[in-house]
Amino acid sequence: MQGKRVTIRDIAERAGVSKSTVAYALKSSSQCAEETRKRIQRIATEMGYVANPLVAVHLSNVRRSESKSGYVATLAYLSDRPLKQMLAKDFTHKGAYEGARERANELGYKLEPFCYEEANLSWDRLKGILQSRGIHGVVIGPHRDSKVRLGMEWECFSTVLIGDSIAYPNYHNVGFDHLGNMELIFSRLRGSKVTRIGLAISGFIDNRVRYQFRSAFEFFRDELESATRIPVLVADRWERDVFLKWYSEYKPEVIVTVYDDVRRWLGSIGVQVPRDVGLVTPAVMADTLEYSGIHLPLTTLGRLAIDAVAAQLFRNEKGIPESRCVSLVVGEMWEGKTFRGD
Repeated sequence: MQGKRVTIRDIAERAGVSKSTVAYALKSSSQCAEETRKRIQRIATEMGYVANPLVAVHLSNVRRSESKSGYVATLAYLSDRPLKQMLAKDFTHKGAYEGARERANELGYKLEPFCYEEANLSWDRLKGILQSRGIHGVVIGPHRDSKVRLGMEWECFSTVLIGDSIAYPNYHNVGFDHLGNMELIFSRLRGSKVTRIGLAISGFIDNRVRYQFRSAFEFFRDELESATRIPVLVADRWERDVFLKWYSEYKPEVIVTVYDDVRRWLGSIGVQVPRDVGLVTPAVMADTLEYSGIHLPLTTLGRLAIDAVAAQLFRNEKGIPESRCVSLVVGEMWEGKTFRGD
């Protein structure tokens, strides 16, 4: 085979088996008998076979052909919310599930949601359910709380986390590049006439994103003239009076914030947005769709999570990784209606 790349077809012909059998053997799949698997792997080594990333396409086609006979490989989407809530129009993280489901279908998988907070559903029982259904890949969606610790140190699944809400276990993760997103915000603000820029967020949000909004804001704020720098407000008691005290003392021209509380509180004292003060958010949420700021493409995170799980399954990588990989996505700036920038 010198001078020619060894293919799955070449190995199949030498071993006297089908291409799909070779594909399963090379990824150490349990769908291939151990004796056959070892024989094929030995032949592949002797022939100088080097894995080709395009083999994944072949496996996708294998799954599609199997689906025609009634079988579709299934991935799990774990959430602390039932499916009805995840599909609600105003659900903040709806896009993550929809993106994951869309990408799973494209790759020939079925995506099945599981709400692990259902009554009497322990981690051991959930693990047993997934195994009994032949599920080997798991996506864990964003959660309502921050720094969540899950009791699922599962060595038998390929697993990926979406977002910043899960503190443990340390599976591979896809999330947003909050530093890059804050850089986009400051790039937009530099092109305007504003100089007094403030950050006002709750302690919950600060904790949830692991202090990335605050750290990134302070980094770029230090480029401003010292006389115009405004102290950051991170309030454990995220209340109207706490915010208005900070606003009255520092009078920012633009406020970087999350959720729509700030606009309501300003309105209660007659301050209008964007006439009197501009509002920009690093995370356009369901209740801030009119805001100027960063639109976070949750569907992209969902799709990337499925790609990451599929890649682990192809490489037969399971359990908590020794070296955790994090893929970051930069959002896009929306002009919105809360910042004029003139």
